[in-house]
Amino acid sequence: YQRRVRGAENRAMAVRPLPIVTQSWLVVGLLAHSVAAGGMWGKAAAAESRVLTVLGQAEFDRVLANSTLVLADFMAPWCGHCKRLNPELDQASMELRHISELSIIKIDCTEAENAELRKAHAVTHFPTLIVMEHSRASRYSGARSADALVQFLRKRSEPAVITISAGLPDQLAGGLRGAVLATGLSPEQAREFRVVASRLRDRHAFMLVENDEFAARIGLKPGRVCGVKGPVWEPTTLLNSTSLLPGPIVQGRSDLEAWVEVELSPPLIRLTPNNREDYGFAESKLARAMLFTGAQGLLDADLVEQIHELARKFKNQIRFGEVPADNKALADKYGVLPGSGSVMMVEYGESKFKCAVVGDKSLEKQMDNRETNGIPTANLSQCLQDLLDHKLEPYHKSADDDHELTYNNFNQFRAHGRPAIVLFYNPRTKGYRRVEPIFQELLATLAGEPMVMVGQYNIVSNDPPPGVPLVTSFTGWETQNQLILLPATIKDGQGEGWRLPQTSSVVDIIEQVQERLGVQDLKLQWPTLTERATRQLVKYKAVFGVLVVAGVCVIIMVYAFNTDNKGTAKSRYKSYKQPDGEGAVVETADTRQQVPNPEKKDPEPESKKEL
Repeated sequence: YQRRVRGAENRAMAVRPLPIVTQSWLVVGLLAHSVAAGGMWGKAAAAESRVLTVLGQAEFDRVLANSTLVLADFMAPWCGHCKRLNPELDQASMELRHISELSIIKIDCTEAENAELRKAHAVTHFPTLIVMEHSRASRYSGARSADALVQFLRKRSEPAVITISAGLPDQLAGGLRGAVLATGLSPEQAREFRVVASRLRDRHAFMLVENDEFAARIGLKPGRVCGVKGPVWEPTTLLNSTSLLPGPIVQGRSDLEAWVEVELSPPLIRLTPNNREDYGFAESKLARAMLFTGAQGLLDADLVEQIHELARKFKNQIRFGEVPADNKALADKYGVLPGSGSVMMVEYGESKFKCAVVGDKSLEKQMDNRETNGIPTANLSQCLQDLLDHKLEPYHKSADDDHELTYNNFNQFRAHGRPAIVLFYNPRTKGYRRVEPIFQELLATLAGEPMVMVGQYNIVSNDPPPGVPLVTSFTGWETQNQLILLPATIKDGQGEGWRLPQTSSVVDIIEQVQERLGVQDLKLQWPTLTERATRQLVKYKAVFGVLVVAGVCVIIMVYAFNTDNKGTAKSRYKSYKQPDGEGAVVETADTRQQVPNPEKKDPEPESKKEL
């Protein structure tokens, strides 16, 4: 009661009007704040942000032309994470407003004008932060707070080239794995050197020696670069010119960048999951050969030596990487099964090649057909040479499944010359659980129709199907489930097919098929009531299972409750014993007490002593 009284008193004090002087100062303060912010009607938020909104490729190119460092936020208005990121970007833009070469932009991916930008940068989720440095894109994976963004962008805006006039630094910055030194560069060469340095600053240190005498002492030649492999940095050894790797003349950023990534990287790079020390392997424009170690997880010493030999032979043409067994992402991408042996996959341009394996009998036979002798590992050199000479057939990931469509049998399926309804699905998505029962019902409905074929295609176990660009026509197709009607032949106006609605009603899908094909006499086998009930039971088997278990539990609980009540009632039953001359004894489960017996009267006392 006292707490309620005090609460009422506090509320009464809270609604008391403020003194007139306090009110005046508050009004003056609010007016001053609004004027300082640039307006009186809530325009402060707009004045406190320097984030630009970009619409279309032309505006994006204009920003890149005027800025050397750009942070692009690919977002959607409905995205909750994007809404939480907006004030962080605004605060970061205000703190970094003094950096003239920096631009922070926002790209709305729901706008049709930005569809090409989203596709070009492979944006599949929101928000996606991409850093453009001298027109080279890289993903930002740090924290999405204003402090982290300011720290990252401030570091990226600092000069990437260290000027050396007297002596080399005692140590490199943390995380750097080598250094590139140059001297006597022309203005054009210096500009190219700085562009490459800004792109590769996270991997190597770039130093420009301005003292000619010191440059001659360590063996630097004007107009050329030299490299030092890390991670050990020993300036005393460099003074003897024994650890410098002579480099080319600085002529173009692409040649210099390729030389740096080849010369200052190990011959065989270990590609572990979430590996950030891949020496630019994933971004390399050279052919990339990846050796999957298989179940053993480690490469044989002889095979490692052979790979080092190949790296020296195909220098500046192919980069080599080792993929351990725990890198599931790369194994799924190239279709390498867990139980297979050591497999070498090569990515060259937009094509993939399966060059050599150890323990794969099918490829051994394939290589025998190519008239090569010996075990597959002995033919690595010839296989890679055929790859560079464009004599090797591209490899396509295809599942080994006779009950579904695969990449290898898809053309044979389409060769029948009939329209086809194909479900392109990803079994790892939640949407597949919803569309799979609908597809099974559609399959049963069209089972007796010879005009239309029905099939399903796993887009995880297979590469995109040949001749159906509609499947990959939008960003993020790998995570979607699509029901597509393919025509019998590609005619004018038909394109390569139509997407069918993924509704819960098969009737709507059938109507769309009939409308697209221009027919109304499809032989349909609608399921009976029993079949529908069975499908619903299979579809919601988890729900029915839970209901059955819950019902059994309820029955057991009710039975146990009734049994316990009967036992308690018996234990509490009152029985009266009536011995002569005494009160009845009441016996219960926990008490014994004397109570008077109303039917029998106590006898009269015969004497005082008895009384």
